Amino acid sequence: MTRRLMFAVAAWWMMLWSAAVALSAEPEGPIRASQLTQRYRATLDFSEQPRGYEWTCGPQDVWRLKEFGYALGDVFRIRLGPSQVVFGCHDSNVVWAAIFPEQPGEILAASPGKGEYVTSVWLRFHPARVGELFPNAIVAGQGDASMVAQAKRLAAHKVIACWQSGGLPMIPMRTSLTFDLETREGPRRFYSLDTETSRLLAPVDAFRDRPLPNPKPLDSQAALAVFDKVWNAFDREYAMFAIKPKVDWRKLRETYRPRAAATKSNHELAAVVSEMLDHLEDLHVYVEIDGQYVPGYKRDRPLNANAKATAALIGSLTRAGSDLNWGRTSDRVGYINIHRLVDTGLPDAFDGVLGQMGDTKGLILDLRFNGGG
Repeated sequence: MTRRLMFAVAAWWMMLWSAAVALSAEPEGPIRASQLTQRYRATLDFSEQPRGYEWTCGPQDVWRLKEFGYALGDVFRIRLGPSQVVFGCHDSNVVWAAIFPEQPGEILAASPGKGEYVTSVWLRFHPARVGELFPNAIVAGQGDASMVAQAKRLAAHKVIACWQSGGLPMIPMRTSLTFDLETREGPRRFYSLDTETSRLLAPVDAFRDRPLPNPKPLDSQAALAVFDKVWNAFDREYAMFAIKPKVDWRKLRETYRPRAAATKSNHELAAVVSEMLDHLEDLHVYVEIDGQYVPGYKRDRPLNANAKATAALIGSLTRAGSDLNWGRTSDRVGYINIHRLVDTGLPDAFDGVLGQMGDTKGLILDLRFNGGG
């Protein structure tokens, strides 16, 4: 075999090998719709002891839907056309979903609400039901990243309505579904479903007159005026920059000011400002708009206490006031558990409990359940 022929054969073999590798390799780019159940694996389950979970959502959690619908016998049924869904996640677990139809969907069966048109859906369900509610057949692919801001706004307004602890979503029971709907007609419709018994539980009418606030239009000049006021206030008064050397505050202004100028409403501007402030990684810094918190920086803060274990160690506890429990051990050690530091009657309750502990030889003051303040 001549040297030229050997070279040609080697080149031909390398082309075949490269083609085979290309065909066998996983495709790059956004995750495919058929992989949703693999991406969002359920590792959490319902717990009788309340626990809320921190969540995140990003452009990778937005998906286009060809349609969306759900029916529970003849007691509840909704239907939406092409939509976008955003998942809020704790690790790989979906803890909420926000669905936004391109055109209003319809409540086909439910009382009250039948015949009204749906502009958004806030959906709470067990993480293991992702594939059931969003089967591959209706998922068209990756969605519009701009929907993340809308989803976070919906989450801020809706998350405290059900299955929550401390403002964070809990894991519902597998048989529970919650549909919290905004409607074109105005009323907010809230439905709890028991899929085991196929029952629509009594609709919660308390939220009827608490719909998502409508954004207020904002021009570029007004948006920049607000942005500059916020940025300058932090630049002048925020004391923590000295211990945050990685935060380039002036660079953040260059990045986020043009984005603020492009916003069209007060809620869009609030989302941009909140995203900028997230870089401070400060739990005490947040944005509020129309009485609603904008989801911002969060970190997991697991409770380092167990109420049942505490009762087992101390004995029976007595409530004094709204935020204080107390008791004493068998060997006369006093115990006071303060849940929060917001009740104006707490000092008097505390003094009263101390007066009943004159025969104790020590005191445990437990603030582990207090979230701050």
